[in-house]
Amino acid sequence: MLKFERVIRDGVIVPDEPVALKNGTRVKFEDVDEAAEPIPVPTFAERYAEFRGCLPADTPSDLST
Repeated sequence: MLKFERVIRDGVIVPDEPVALKNGTRVKFEDVDEAAEPIPVPTFAERYAEFRGCLPADTPSDLST
């Protein structure tokens, strides 16, 4: 049996780590104790920090063309 942590975001189940499940795989979910700490979700800036500074200097700030 495979066990993994996940969180619901906007009605979508998002695993903490990538999980390879084939289409049609049956899954079972259980609620976690509500007193448990929420899973931290990185901000957009944290998630893409490694790409900071990759755009040319003359790129418009709103990324328009």
